[in-house]
Amino acid sequence: DLSLTTREVDRLIGMFDIDVEALYEQPFDQPLGLGSGAGVIFGATGGVMEAALRSAHFLVTGKNPDADAFRQVRGMDGWKEAQFYIAGTNIRVAIAHGLDKLYSVSAYDPNNAKDLVWDRLMPDGFCATDGKDYNEFGAGDSMVLAFDADLARQYRDAAKPELEAAGCTFPVAMPLYYNPSCANQDQCCQLVEKQLESVLGNDFIDITVYAGPSTNYIGEVRRPGLWGLFEAGWGPDYADPSTFFEPFGYGWTYGSLEYIQGDEYKTGHIYTQEDYDTGIITDPDLIGQPQMVFNALVEEALAETQDMARRYELFAKAEEYALSEALIIPYMLLNDGYVADNRSVFDGERSMAGICGYRYKGRHMLEKSYSMDEYAAAKEAWEAARGAQ
Repeated sequence: DLSLTTREVDRLIGMFDIDVEALYEQPFDQPLGLGSGAGVIFGATGGVMEAALRSAHFLVTGKNPDADAFRQVRGMDGWKEAQFYIAGTNIRVAIAHGLDKLYSVSAYDPNNAKDLVWDRLMPDGFCATDGKDYNEFGAGDSMVLAFDADLARQYRDAAKPELEAAGCTFPVAMPLYYNPSCANQDQCCQLVEKQLESVLGNDFIDITVYAGPSTNYIGEVRRPGLWGLFEAGWGPDYADPSTFFEPFGYGWTYGSLEYIQGDEYKTGHIYTQEDYDTGIITDPDLIGQPQMVFNALVEEALAETQDMARRYELFAKAEEYALSEALIIPYMLLNDGYVADNRSVFDGERSMAGICGYRYKGRHMLEKSYSMDEYAAAKEAWEAARGAQ
């Protein structure tokens, strides 16, 4: 048997010069791994029956049921069945304001978490027209729903009577899935659960973290809509705002906005054959379907192909709507991590997409590699120079 005493731990901390007070809070390691979804619910009264029903549903339909599809069989009460329409703006905005991104993304990089956090749909410098960055159009950064615990609780209190009127009981169960093939995403989700329940109260919201399959995660979790919250990444294909709006359109599963209930999210227009013939919609299955407010805003922006300033303004208007309704919560920017390269990264073309990022054109070669301090100083000087332009 092996043992480790507290004195030995103390010596190891000193040996490696670990500053305990400067450490970010992180979830405990899970040396025994994770059990199946059925194993998680077996311990609850009615959990065995729930697991059996979930298995039967999958065998009959070929699809996993929603995370809480059979939650009613838990406990000692008899079987109950209910279907709700919930006015969701206030609870979504409560979550958006209640999410401390700096805390949760520290699971990915505890030493540089602040560099990961992002609050807009696309990064600064991604695309511009007439020297004006896209993120300067519209309401700019004022459209951001920043972390504010007091404001989050105000929206929570406003949401409660709406939810109760719809027949909802508390806490609101919200499944949070992670992709096991993504390093540290499980820890990030645990921090999201802990932090949101701490701000909003676990008597109001009950977030349960689930492991999705390591293969075909999109097909098993995202496309069937099993999630209440989930983290999804997207990379641009070309330097135009539209590339960041594509995953939230019809037929995509980055939110499936067309399935939101409530007339306030719809324009009242029903897509027609003419809409398909003129290219407003590209999927014939959408003929006869209602037009959503968000998609109408995006469609108007896409239709503007002559006046680029107006195009950017219209896209910014669509983003502002999505953020204000908390239909989308921008979370973080990920890069390629540490890269060994003898090209200066601060004097190349500014396009964030495509082959421009790999070109030598306009760059000078470094005589030696940067240290982290030299890199930080060069980055600060580069940002100052850009701000002065």
